[in-house]
Amino acid sequence: MGVTTVIYEIDQWSFAKQSLIHFLLMFITVYPVLLFSCWFPLNNLKDALLIFLYFAIVGLVIWSVLAVVFKIIQS
Repeated sequence: MGVTTVIYEIDQWSFAKQSLIHFLLMFITVYPVLLFSCWFPLNNLKDALLIFLYFAIVGLVIWSVLAVVFKIIQS
């Protein structure tokens, strides 16, 4: 998962594109792990959507905090 941070070193891409590609790679790798790890109940589509909601919220919080930290560091 840490390898995906290399995406943010591609200067030709906008920050929005870097973030979207990073999200998609995390979705492809982390979301299936969450589904099949038995950390959450998975009995129906509603459960899968709830797991996605957790994934998205936690990802957004982590992304926001790190974006602010790196902006401060680069200043």
